[in-house]
Amino acid sequence: MFTIPHSEGDHHCLVQKPMWESFKDLLYHNPNHQFTENLLRAGLIQVFLALDYLHTECKLVHTDIKGDNILQEIKDRVILESFTKAEMKKSSL
Repeated sequence: MFTIPHSEGDHHCLVQKPMWESFKDLLYHNPNHQFTENLLRAGLIQVFLALDYLHTECKLVHTDIKGDNILQEIKDRVILESFTKAEMKKSSL
C-alpha cells in the first residue's frame, strides 16, 4: 500500500500481484456449473485462512465476500506474459 499526497486529500493505493479468474468465472466455465467437493474444500480453506489473517493480524473485516471477489493466482508466468504482450499491442489512443 502507498499514498499519493494531494492538497485536497491523500489518495491511498493498494497494489496486489496479478490474479486470474474469479470463483464465479470458474463456476461459469465448468460444464455443470458446480464445483467438485475437492475444489470447493480447497478453495474454502484458502478463503477461511485469508479471512482469519485479515481479522486476527490486520484487524480488518471484509464486507463483500462473493465469488466475484475470490480470485485465483496466476501460476503459469507464460499466461501473464502473453496477456501483457497482447495488451501492449493494443493502442488505447
